Amino acid sequence: MLGLNITDATCAYGLAQTSAGCVRTLASYDESGYLTYQIIYCGVGALSEMASAAMYWRAVKYDGSPLQQYSFLLCCYASLTVLFRGIDPSSYGHILPRPISAFFGDSCTAALYTVYILALGYWALVIEQGAAIMERPTNLKCLEASAITFVWVFYLTYNMSLFAFKGFQPATLNYVQLSVSSVVLAIVSLAFLVFGLRVLSRVRAYEREMKLRASSMFLERMAPTQSFSLMLSDDEDAMPVVTPPRYTQRQPKEGHSHKIIQILITAECISIIVVAGQLYMALTNVSNSPVELSCANGMQCDTIKTKWNIFHTLQVVCIWIILWVFRGIQKKGVCVINVLCSTFISCLPKLTPIPIHDADGNPATGFTMKLMTT
Repeated sequence: MLGLNITDATCAYGLAQTSAGCVRTLASYDESGYLTYQIIYCGVGALSEMASAAMYWRAVKYDGSPLQQYSFLLCCYASLTVLFRGIDPSSYGHILPRPISAFFGDSCTAALYTVYILALGYWALVIEQGAAIMERPTNLKCLEASAITFVWVFYLTYNMSLFAFKGFQPATLNYVQLSVSSVVLAIVSLAFLVFGLRVLSRVRAYEREMKLRASSMFLERMAPTQSFSLMLSDDEDAMPVVTPPRYTQRQPKEGHSHKIIQILITAECISIIVVAGQLYMALTNVSNSPVELSCANGMQCDTIKTKWNIFHTLQVVCIWIILWVFRGIQKKGVCVINVLCSTFISCLPKLTPIPIHDADGNPATGFTMKLMTT
């Protein structure tokens, strides 16, 4: 059956073939490891779920943007799948059917892909219609919906097809699943990088303009109010000495371009790691007969060990990366350019006049400017 040694006598995934029949679970061969992974999945899933729910509640309370709310909601679902996988890790306890537990893992991936696609759609909107958050055009909505629907339908169809193989993954289907997943992620990440670089170029141009305006406003505010403290020197010529003005200009804070660079680097690094891992598994692991199938046929059951899936680790890492990226509340209808303007205007130094005193402490004529820090 598609390269698998599955017969009518083969036990379902998660059960071992014994002299008494299919009555022993795979978890019974590694009870301590199985329990350990149950605790890890439940603990990490619960922690991620609480963090995602808290961020979603915060975004709703403070009227966060739709993209932000959708991202946190999808993180809640992804975290919930991690928690549910703790019920029966790898279906070794035969509590959850293998197609169901596999769907938890793949639907978590689909949720993370959905966030990626929505973020890509927002950046495409910025490029096409400017930085203001506005109604998306119909063609962009259709493209987003088509991509998201394809991802979810593909994973759902693949996992439901496993019921026909008693929960085992045929090498051909596994190869198709890993290949399609890696291709979809590669396309989305490449488009994300292209649009991200275009957004970065625009934001940098606005930041340069805001810095020039900030410098001009600073000079205009300083020019009509500058004064100097004139004091006589002790030499015989009694030449006046001009004391330097007692103020310093603060450097503006790092702008949105720095944050965009961080997001691009993080997203692309994770994407490259995941794509490389999927391709590696597609080229190597699918050709090996799974030990679970051998045990289901009554062989090699003593080699059964509960294994940790590295992709599940990457899924959790991606959940927390999304929470970090969208941690700042961006209210609905707020323009990115307005945010930049307010950022740089708030960095302008605030000056106030203070009287000048001579060496004896008596008031002198004129004023100087003092920098008031906030």
